[in-house]
Amino acid sequence: MPRPWGASPMVVVTHEGRPTHLQGNPLHPSGAGLDIFAQASILGLYASEATRCDLDRLAELGREALLRSATSDDPDAAVPVIRRWAERAGTREAQEALVALFEESGRTEELVAALEQLDGLLDGAERAANRRRLGYLHAAEGRLDEAIGAWREALRHDAGDLASLEALVEALAEANREGEVLALCD
Repeated sequence: MPRPWGASPMVVVTHEGRPTHLQGNPLHPSGAGLDIFAQASILGLYASEATRCDLDRLAELGREALLRSATSDDPDAAVPVIRRWAERAGTREAQEALVALFEESGRTEELVAALEQLDGLLDGAERAANRRRLGYLHAAEGRLDEAIGAWREALRHDAGDLASLEALVEALAEANREGEVLALCD
């Protein structure tokens, strides 16, 4: 390993291509020791690769679990894999897979939570559509204030979202908040 003052001769023991033990090379004339910085730099090279490979494998397993859940008698069996994928990867694809799974299995509370997480990965009209969807879910569960808030957010992200505007007006009327309906018209 190159160092500012020369090289650090080392012996590396590996398992399946990954280092499991590092030590100075006792056969080299410059010494038998290996400092912690040399060890950390070698292990660090493999740690980032391992994380990337693990996430790639987790994504592969998540996609496979989602496909199998569609034809399975027990779609809930895929939840732990896809949930872990969504939590570890933090990608839109993983979060959308979790949303699809909860929607398919009718798990409304978890669907709402997954949509909230997905919201941070979207912008513009896509975020507005996601907020509109949250509004409909909240309304269906009788949470009118949360629905109104979601539709207001949808309009903040896409002022031309007529479906959210219509839903918001109906919800405000149902909640006897006519003054707010009139304010929307201004």
